[in-house]
Amino acid sequence: MLAAIIFALVLGVGFAFVSRWAINHWVKTNYNSEEQKVERYEEYIDDLQTFVSENKLSSEDTGKITRWVHGNRNVYLFLYKDNQLFFDSSIEQDSDKKNESAEGAGENQSGTADSDKESGGAGEGNESLIPGGGFTVDYPTREEIIESAEKNGLRQLELSDGTLFVKLADFSDYTYYSIANLTSIVGCVLIIVIVLMLYFQKIIFKISRLAKDVSAVYEVDMNTPIHYDDKNDEISSLSRNVEQMRSSMIDSLEKEKEAINANTELITSMSHDIRTPLTVLLGYLDIMKNSTDDETMQDYIKASEVTAMRLKNLSDDMFGYFLVFGNRDASVNVMDYDARTLIEQLFTEHVLLLTEKGYNVHMKIDQSIKEGIRVLTDAPKTMRVVDNLFSNIHKYADPSREITVLAAVSHEKLVCTVKNYVLENSDAKESNKIGLKTCEKICESLDMGFEYQLAGAKGQKTFNVRIEFPMMHYDAEV
Repeated sequence: MLAAIIFALVLGVGFAFVSRWAINHWVKTNYNSEEQKVERYEEYIDDLQTFVSENKLSSEDTGKITRWVHGNRNVYLFLYKDNQLFFDSSIEQDSDKKNESAEGAGENQSGTADSDKESGGAGEGNESLIPGGGFTVDYPTREEIIESAEKNGLRQLELSDGTLFVKLADFSDYTYYSIANLTSIVGCVLIIVIVLMLYFQKIIFKISRLAKDVSAVYEVDMNTPIHYDDKNDEISSLSRNVEQMRSSMIDSLEKEKEAINANTELITSMSHDIRTPLTVLLGYLDIMKNSTDDETMQDYIKASEVTAMRLKNLSDDMFGYFLVFGNRDASVNVMDYDARTLIEQLFTEHVLLLTEKGYNVHMKIDQSIKEGIRVLTDAPKTMRVVDNLFSNIHKYADPSREITVLAAVSHEKLVCTVKNYVLENSDAKESNKIGLKTCEKICESLDMGFEYQLAGAKGQKTFNVRIEFPMMHYDAEV
């Protein structure tokens, strides 16, 4: 940006100097040539004589002569009568420019010839507005006016009451010098503004293009390239950095995907390699337990079973951890099921098993779940969620307290809630709550709601789970 500002300033100032020099040079070599000066002088004299003759002016009509002077703003007139200065427009015009009025004109209509040579600084340093320009310029001093009039010499002027002598000074070239100043200043400003506008327009275009590309990367496809050029301005540098960041993110995602695939293969292999021998080991231990009555051997077998089960649980936890945090793309097969039938298939078997083991379980399917109500879900994956929940109940629930399983329709969703009291003296703790996180992950993939909460004081802690199934429709007969 700094380079663009400097370029605009240099170009604008350069234009100002060149345009001013060109106009001034034309004025000096053409408008102010000796032939043009003499021709203009004669034209002024002839025009004044015509004005006097047409209006039949006498030497007393100085007011009308003043009107002619005002019509030729850059012309200064001196009239002599009987070798004495009779009319001096330079003093009057200077007074007009200072006061912007014609007041005091009568005081400046007389004088002596010697006043031409007085230190008449009345016009020194005068300033006036260029008509329509808006900029101030220095008008000629009285001494400069008198000097110019002396060089032009005397001419006769025939009035109705006699002959007068005229001296005339022409400074109309000041208008062109003022135009040169005005043109150079205005041109300089315009060039600076235009150059900076073009530069900022280019910057705005780059910013808009960058915003569009970033939006495309975010909303459409990350493989959409970010456009940039090889220039050294700030926007180009920003665009290059964004493109490098996009490329780095793609590389990171590719590497992450490769790592996930590698983890998938590893977990699959470990699941097979660990679970198979563990199953065989547990089978042999069960056979050994029924094949000996030796108490010592029974203790060893029980210890071996506990260790084998610990390995199995660790394997299950590892597999669950991978499911939650491995970001594996699992296939989902969502179908519609009859709500009441699905609830019975999901919970009835678990309720019976808990009851056989001495738990007090109360299950209720609300009448709001009418026939024909259907829900959308993936039954095998939902079964896994329920299995995980009742596995936790086996581990942590207080058998002496009631376990409730309720299902009802609420706000156009099928809602299942499971509530149990936590065993007070239980030291078992689920490692990192992997089971619950696994359930949450599965429900999220099926657009199902899943919430759990542990509440209450010691000895009265309850564990509550809420599962929400999206409902499909009601049959026509309902």
